[in-house]
Amino acid sequence: MHMKTDYVQKILACCQKMESVMLHNLPNWIYNRNFDKIRKYARALIDEGRAAEILPYLNDENLVVRYIFAGFFFHCYPEQCTAVLQELSEMTFATGLPKHLVLIAVSSHANLEYGIPKDFP
Repeated sequence: MHMKTDYVQKILACCQKMESVMLHNLPNWIYNRNFDKIRKYARALIDEGRAAEILPYLNDENLVVRYIFAGFFFHCYPEQCTAVLQELSEMTFATGLPKHLVLIAVSSHANLEYGIPKDFP
């Protein structure tokens, strides 16, 4: 029997590394490398018809996790992902956005304003 790859756990591990980059001001190449890995894992989940595995993570307490899953699976679940990106785009320091995650709010706003390419991921 063939074991299916746990792409969701791989994506979560990359999210953790990406948040660490933002928190500790680490080199951007670490963020970018993990972004590229997530793109590969997300594409595999979609191609294998397993995108629904990510749905619980759209409500995760970790903002980076929610941002990543909403962006990468936007075309699978546009309504739910738009709601997540809208919420994140409206967050401010006053409403609980940690300073190191300002990129999340800005990027969420940009994704809503300019759209996500149809072939992404």
